[in-house]
Amino acid sequence: MPGRGKKQGRGKAGGKFQKPTKKRRIEHSRRQESSAAPEDRPEDSKREAKIDDISQTTAHVAEEDDGLGPELRAMNPYDRIYFAASHIPHGKVATYGQIAKLAGLPGRARMVGRAMFMIPDADDTEVAWHRVINSKGTISRTPARCGNDDRQKELLEAEGIEFSKNGRIDFSKYRWMAGL
Repeated sequence: MPGRGKKQGRGKAGGKFQKPTKKRRIEHSRRQESSAAPEDRPEDSKREAKIDDISQTTAHVAEEDDGLGPELRAMNPYDRIYFAASHIPHGKVATYGQIAKLAGLPGRARMVGRAMFMIPDADDTEVAWHRVINSKGTISRTPARCGNDDRQKELLEAEGIEFSKNGRIDFSKYRWMAGL
C-alpha cells in the first residue's frame, strides 16, 4: 500500500528547510575551522609543538628506563623474552609479567605465555620455559599444551620446587627476584 507509512520524497526534515539550531551552527563552525589552513589556526601549532615535546620526552625516558642495552633493544620481542627466561636460575621461578618486564615489554604477560607455548622442542632448548608460571603461583593449564602442564610440574619438582596441596608455589621461597 503506497499511501501508508512515511511520505515519499521527504527526508528527515520532511522536505522543509531546517532552521539552524545552536547544535547545527556549532557543527558548521567546526567544519569551517578544520578546513582552514594550518597557519590560520595558532592553537594547532601549539598542539603540535606540545605533541612533539611529549614524544621526544617519552622516547628519551623509554630508552633510559627500559634497562635494555643496544643489543637487546635490537632483538625482536620474542628473542628478548627467550633471553630473559633463559636466565632464570635452577630451582627458581618467574611470572609471565616479570619476564615481560625484564624483556622490556611491560604489560605483555600474555605475549610471554604465547612465546613459551611456541617453543618448538621444549626438551631441547636453553630457554627455561618450565620456570615461568602465572602470578598466582600456579601452572597455567590449557588443553592446547597437549599434556605439557604435567611435564612442567615434573620438571619443577625435579629441581626441588615444592607445590602446596592446591598446586601453588611459594613465591617467598622460590621466586627469582632479578629486576624487581
